[in-house]
Amino acid sequence: MPLYQLLGGQVRHGADCYFHASGSSFSEVEENARRAMEQGFRHVRVQVATPGYAGYGARGNAPAEGARNEVVGPTSPRDIWEPAPYVRLVPKLFEHLRTKLGDDVELLHDVHERVTLNQAINLCKALEPYRLFFLEDPLPPEDNDHFRLLRQQTSTPLAMGELSTHSRNTCPSSYNFGVHEGSGFLKETQEVFAGCPEIKIGYMLAQERPGLGIEVDENLAAKFPIPAGPPNFEYSWETTRRRDGTVIP
Repeated sequence: MPLYQLLGGQVRHGADCYFHASGSSFSEVEENARRAMEQGFRHVRVQVATPGYAGYGARGNAPAEGARNEVVGPTSPRDIWEPAPYVRLVPKLFEHLRTKLGDDVELLHDVHERVTLNQAINLCKALEPYRLFFLEDPLPPEDNDHFRLLRQQTSTPLAMGELSTHSRNTCPSSYNFGVHEGSGFLKETQEVFAGCPEIKIGYMLAQERPGLGIEVDENLAAKFPIPAGPPNFEYSWETTRRRDGTVIP
């Protein structure tokens, strides 16, 4: 018997998931969003590159050849990010997508905390006509008190929490959950972790196997060692800076 049944049964038949649709242009994001909808996803997270700048969630400027070995600092930034062009661009993306995709699909977006409070307020208010499912991480958890000010200024749904490391950053009353990140699992991952959840028609479905439902093949896992040294999980966190050299976390 699956463990969840021993703990009280099934709450829902599956967890609604969102698909990642990104691109270097509005049309490319639209194309990827349509592909998600054709696969049955009802929620789509959309990210677009800001022309001329680095970014997260969508490919921006690629570093110059050999730049990975260069020393990065205030006088030698590599990946340049400026929030103002990004804040102006995102509402235009949603205007395009709502016109092209209609109202039946739920759209999400992740800010990745790289804007100021006043920019977050302006962005949230500008996005209200496009009825987002949520806007994720408009501010970092260390600015938790600013979320109260942001909520007073906008009706755009807000999401945050994955960066929280202290109980004071958590909300005492929140809905069970809204949507699950639907990145799926690589073929190799499914082989190593036999029984991992499946994604079908936009839902993540748990296995009905006994116990936790997942078995780890340690011998097969040994064939996929984690390479030594960076970048193992690197999205320009250490190197992205403002044009004036200010570090962007």
